[in-house]
Amino acid sequence: MLDEGTGMYDRTYNAYDFADFYASFFSDGVFPNPSTNLHVFAEDNFRVGVRIGSALINGHRLGLKSPISFEVDRPHATLRRIDVVVIQLNKPLRRMDILHKTGTPASAPQVPPLIRNEDIWELRLAEINVRANTSSILTSDITDTRLNNLVCGLVTGAIDTVDTQVLFDQLHAWFEEQKAEWERELRYLQEWFNSIKNDLSALTHFNFDNDFELPFTRRTTNIDGNTVTAEIRGSITNILVADRVTTIEGTQVTTTVRIYMSDGELARSTTSVTNLENNRVATDITGEGHSNLKEEVLNI
Repeated sequence: MLDEGTGMYDRTYNAYDFADFYASFFSDGVFPNPSTNLHVFAEDNFRVGVRIGSALINGHRLGLKSPISFEVDRPHATLRRIDVVVIQLNKPLRRMDILHKTGTPASAPQVPPLIRNEDIWELRLAEINVRANTSSILTSDITDTRLNNLVCGLVTGAIDTVDTQVLFDQLHAWFEEQKAEWERELRYLQEWFNSIKNDLSALTHFNFDNDFELPFTRRTTNIDGNTVTAEIRGSITNILVADRVTTIEGTQVTTTVRIYMSDGELARSTTSVTNLENNRVATDITGEGHSNLKEEVLNI
C-alpha cells in the first residue's frame, strides 16, 4: 500500500526476496526439458560449446539464449588434467555466468572443486579430460555431470522430486567401460595400420574370412541384386579396415578386396575374375609400392 504522506510503499521487496521465495519451491539444477539444456559438447580442435538452456541456483534463474563456446588451454606434454564447465551465481556482482575452469596437470589429476559459500554458488555441467599431448578435444573426453545431484542435478518441484544419482552412476560406469573398450580397440587397430604401412607385403596373405586375424572388428554383409558387399570395421570405432565386393554376371564372378589405412587411404586392392566355364582366374593386384600385376592361373 502506498503511504500518501511519504510517497513510500509500506512493503518493499528486492530480487533476493523473490529468489528466496522461488528457492523454497524449486531445487537447484538444470531444467530437464529439453534434454539438451546447457549440454556441453566438443566442437573442433580445442573448443567446447554449451547449448542453449536454463538453470536455477538458489531461486536465481540463468537463461542462455544463444550457444557459447570456450577455447580450452593446450595440453601438457606428458601429464593429463581435468577442466570443468560450471554455472556460477555471484551475489556481490549480482550476475550468473557459465565459466570454463582449467585444472592442474598431474599424473592423477583432480577435478577443480566447486565454490559454494554465502556469496558464490556453482553447479558443474561437465568435466573435460584433457589428455597429455593430444591434438584435440573429443566427445569421449567430456563427462556430462548435469544428472549428478551432488554437483548439479535437475530442477524439480517441492513435491515431485527426482533422485538421479543412481542413474548417473550407472550411466557413468557404463560410459567408462565403453570408453576403455574404444581406446583398446583403437590402439590395436592403429598398431595394425602402422605395421602394414611399414610393410605392405604383410597383406599378401590377408584372409578376409578369418575372424581371428583381426580382433576387435565386426563383419557385415549386404546383398543387392547380383552384388554382395562385405565390410570389416572396428566393433566400436566403426573404422573401415577392409571391404570385399563380389559381382556375378552369367558365368563370370568378379571379386575385389580392398584394404585401407587408418586415414582411409587405399593400401592394397586385389581383383579376381573367375570364369566358371573354364575354371580359370585372372588376378589384378594394386597397392602402395606395387606396380599392376596381372596373372592367369588355373583355378584349383
